[in-house]
Amino acid sequence: MVNWSEMLNFKFIKKDREPENISDHVQESPIESKDKYNKWKESFVSMINDEEGFSIFREYLSSQYCDENLDFWKAVEDFRVEPDDTQIRARAGAIYKRFIMKGAPRCINLRSKSREKLGEQLKGPITRNFFDEMQKEIVEVMHRDPYQRFLRSDYYRNLCT
Repeated sequence: MVNWSEMLNFKFIKKDREPENISDHVQESPIESKDKYNKWKESFVSMINDEEGFSIFREYLSSQYCDENLDFWKAVEDFRVEPDDTQIRARAGAIYKRFIMKGAPRCINLRSKSREKLGEQLKGPITRNFFDEMQKEIVEVMHRDPYQRFLRSDYYRNLCT
């Protein structure tokens, strides 16, 4: 598992075409893999919670230049399980600067009202569910658009055949 500081500082390589080596991801028998890949179209959340599903979907998003929302989702997942309570505020600030604040290097697709509200809330107490509303909003955005494109892509269809 990638820790939060690695996740926030990782430099992703962008591609301008779909990834070619889909078989690099296959770790199970071809039949088991195809069954799992076919199940991903039933549940977006279970796909991104599956390590291989997350990796494949992220690679696809990177090829489409829209991986920042998934990276935010992952950073929030890691934030939620931070073992050191003294690091919560620092991690929240790092996530805010990386993904949410105006001009952030990996700016995510939030409604401006949500962005402003979170900026104000950052001044108060911070709990492990601090980003829950924003994460839900981002999951809805990903489910509505890039996930649907992924399911229609040759990349996904090739996994399932």
